[in-house]
Amino acid sequence: MKSLHAISRRSQWFVSTEAINQISHFLANRNATSARVVVDELPSSARTVYVWNSMMHSYLVSCENQNVLDLFELMNEKSCVPNEDTYLLVIKASKALGILGTILEVEEIEKRVLQVTNHKPSNLFNNVMIDVFGNIGDCNRAMEYFNSIKDKNLYSWNSMLTAFAHNSMYEDCMDLFQKMLSQKVSPDSLTFVALLCAYSNAGQLSEGFKLFNQMQTEFAIVPSVRHYTIMVTLIGRSQNARQAYNFIEDSTSEVKPNKVTWGALLSCVNMTEEIDIAELANSKLPNGEGLKRLRNIYLRFNYHDKAREISKILDKPDFTNYRAGTSVVTKFLYLTFA
Repeated sequence: MKSLHAISRRSQWFVSTEAINQISHFLANRNATSARVVVDELPSSARTVYVWNSMMHSYLVSCENQNVLDLFELMNEKSCVPNEDTYLLVIKASKALGILGTILEVEEIEKRVLQVTNHKPSNLFNNVMIDVFGNIGDCNRAMEYFNSIKDKNLYSWNSMLTAFAHNSMYEDCMDLFQKMLSQKVSPDSLTFVALLCAYSNAGQLSEGFKLFNQMQTEFAIVPSVRHYTIMVTLIGRSQNARQAYNFIEDSTSEVKPNKVTWGALLSCVNMTEEIDIAELANSKLPNGEGLKRLRNIYLRFNYHDKAREISKILDKPDFTNYRAGTSVVTKFLYLTFA
């Protein structure tokens, strides 16, 4: 009987391993549907936590975040005990859906992970919790996790810097950056995303430009469109949308602005009456995405006739058809407001 039991366990291991290999294959081809068929056809005894995790990871990569949570619920119904990796997947999916937003929810997951890891979570989990607590505004708890990591990597430093920046803790962010440099940790592109966000939230225009230049000259980091977009927001907060637009124009030879960049420029005009800049930024946004904001800008500065014209578009039952063709919306705006 012992031999038969051993054979049975060995057979189960092979079935599970083969299933994980198939899921990985479908994952490489972004085919979560076929991967799910593999899981559903497995005997229940072969659906190990590693099989469930592989399928959840497949959904996560495919941006099917609700399916990750639904699968986690099914996994619990099938009495499969989650491990640390399972909870990391749940956290990532919940964050993507914007539903991991309270201390109670985070602390419940935290408690479960400490149980399954015998109070010895991995550095990966600790790093993720820095990010999670930073997102919900508890930088003290984020710092506790940061300090608990003995061998901090760049991800650890970037996560804590981002937590401070996200919560407008400018001085803490700068102090941590100096500490990071003193420990001979080299920053990367994401480090400067966090730092520039901190400068932007604090309205530190001149210091922000110094850092933007330092990133390139001292650390040889080429700015991405993300860095440029943060700079546009920073300039806009100094109530100078035209300077922000000129900054975009001067950078086009180095990086191509995207819709987030143009959206940031459009938001700049909320603080200053530079209507031509608002109209130009809106014309760069695809599918009429800036129309509601442009209408609000018109209303803010008493351009009621122009606001009414946009309302006529937004109130159409088939506005989705207008959104499908950016040129239609853009052409209408230029004809109406030229």
